[in-house]
Amino acid sequence: MRSAPLIAVVDDDEAMREALCELVQTFSMSCRTFDSAEAFLGAHSLGRFDCLITDLRMPRMGGLELLRTLRSLG
Repeated sequence: MRSAPLIAVVDDDEAMREALCELVQTFSMSCRTFDSAEAFLGAHSLGRFDCLITDLRMPRMGGLELLRTLRSLG
């Protein structure tokens, strides 16, 4: 039996991260939150997450740069 999809939420705003995670969980999906793009990349492995929800504007690395980095990783 397939487990629930795992959704990653990356946002530097704690309240937004938690609200998005709670919303994801109402649809019977699992959620893991990260407070930065760097934290997500440190935990990322190909195929581990089914979906990524990210803030576009974050300190150091924003959401678009995160997506470009993921694309370069394959």
